[in-house]
Amino acid sequence: MKILWNNHPTDKTKNGTTEHVAQEFATVACGYGQASICPIPRRGTNEYLQMRAEEEANRKPGIYDVVPPVTNTISSGWTAIKLKLWGGVVVVKKVGREELRFKVPPVDCPPNIVALYNELKGINDGANREEIERVKREQNEQNFASQKLW
Repeated sequence: MKILWNNHPTDKTKNGTTEHVAQEFATVACGYGQASICPIPRRGTNEYLQMRAEEEANRKPGIYDVVPPVTNTISSGWTAIKLKLWGGVVVVKKVGREELRFKVPPVDCPPNIVALYNELKGINDGANREEIERVKREQNEQNFASQKLW
């Protein structure tokens, strides 16, 4: 509440100035004749908007005030990490404030994150491909050798 000091009890330099104070304090000061309540300007005027801005700047947040997080956009990020506790590798997807963890890369996971996951897991695509080709050749040779026997 805004008051005009008429007779400040301790600081005479404040006489004739305005100050924002708590409503209870303003009631007591006005009751003792030390101050008078400043009239509220008409709604919609520049003075009214200025008064509302001053009151809001001086207001302390209440217990039910909600301060939303400052975020310009919803950000999402992917990464793969090796967990320290049990040594497993997981893919982490962050969307806003949420964090989702996957034991294996999901379908929508970017290729560079899949490669990072494989690297951390110790999976070498080239070595695995060579091993698969070697096993296939051996299988084909076995099949060919068994056909000759008949």
